Amino acid sequence: MRFKDRFSPVFVIVVIVSLAFAGVVLAQGHPGLITLSIGSGSDSAEVEAAEALIERMTRDGQLMLMAAHGDNQHPGRRHEGFSQYYSGIPVHGASLSKQTESGTTVSIFGTIFTDIDVSLNPFLSLGDAVTVIEESFGATALHETQALTILPTLEGDYALTYRMTASNAMTYFIDAHGGHVLMKSANKRSQSQVGEGRGVLGDVKKISATRAGGAFEARDQLRPAEILTLTVVNEEDLARIELGTVLPGDIATDADNVWLDIEGIVDTHVHMGWTYDYFFKRHSWPGLDGQNGILHGVRA
Repeated sequence: MRFKDRFSPVFVIVVIVSLAFAGVVLAQGHPGLITLSIGSGSDSAEVEAAEALIERMTRDGQLMLMAAHGDNQHPGRRHEGFSQYYSGIPVHGASLSKQTESGTTVSIFGTIFTDIDVSLNPFLSLGDAVTVIEESFGATALHETQALTILPTLEGDYALTYRMTASNAMTYFIDAHGGHVLMKSANKRSQSQVGEGRGVLGDVKKISATRAGGAFEARDQLRPAEILTLTVVNEEDLARIELGTVLPGDIATDADNVWLDIEGIVDTHVHMGWTYDYFFKRHSWPGLDGQNGILHGVRA
């Protein structure tokens, strides 16, 4: 099937991927990754299986309840947020959000990792990891008491790392066995500006973009999780992005922040923001990775 037959000009494809632009937050396609999306359309067997998984992992100490609260707009509804741990060490990007109504599960969302197998005895000390940051990047670690973290890697393995935020507004994951940086992500954000766009039906929408040079990128930095909208022109680009490789040229741009002539981009970008707002405000779900990692949307 040809690319243009699969995707009409006004059809919007949203591929929401938890990737950091400077480094991958979650290893997409990792063999141990399980994504749960249980809602009103799920059958009872799916709900029961997800509940049993949460119960087992909680009992085994692999899931820890980090937050629980009611819903002011829905009396009787309860929201619970879980984070995954392996032998007491947090697993990066692994969390679940569960919603119940009068004790009955109504939804479960999130990601966890299975079959974790990694040595928990670091060869490097915390001080050694601090030295790596100082010598390699000329920065000072700001959180030297940060606990060890299990990092799912792009190769499909797991690594024991020290996660550190440094004075250069970067967060580093340093291999506790090899001493090298496995992943880094930028915490510094540019100023976003609200522009105007027109959707595929001609409706006017506000759109959050970021100035980059002489243009504006479809990059929303006004929410806790950054939202980035990409545009592709062929199947090869789409396949590359699905595998986790995002290039600067993939980002949708506009010259004056008045997005009137790019069909699909406005709706993709704005609706991703609305979707994030719903899950964040109503279900206390901090993004797909549980840590407000960057969300990527693709309009093809």
